[in-house]
Amino acid sequence: MFGDEGVSENLFLAFTDPTSQKPFMVMCGDMPFDMHLVGAASGASGLPLYRFLTDGSRVENITDWALKQFEKAYGKNKAKPITKDAIFHYVYGVLHDPTYREKYAQNLKREFPRLPFYPDFWSWADWGDKLMRLHIGFETVDPWPLARVERSR
Repeated sequence: MFGDEGVSENLFLAFTDPTSQKPFMVMCGDMPFDMHLVGAASGASGLPLYRFLTDGSRVENITDWALKQFEKAYGKNKAKPITKDAIFHYVYGVLHDPTYREKYAQNLKREFPRLPFYPDFWSWADWGDKLMRLHIGFETVDPWPLARVERSR
């Protein structure tokens, strides 16, 4: 996921493996992760945005076929074309949707997540992008200014 030296820039989605004892959860990151990320005796599966070949070259993990499926479902728009990065964000947004998790709870316990084509691709892609930036960059956010208030009883 991060090249032979483990230093190449990449993003990943990690989610509870169907064989896990834990309920379905998903997160993203930009550094190597523990395959037991979701807890002891529970595995995680990781899907990187890119994969690296033995020669060190980077290959997009979202296939051209997948891109065509999204274009077929949502149409082509020259002003704002669907990109593989946008699909990656869409996936993250959908996998965090409580309605999706509830509707497909039994499937998520036994198989790899499948994604519906929700209406309004760009809303989901934007939500996924914002959520991903928040989850990856949470350590760099300035603390919210708080004022401590002492109250006596």
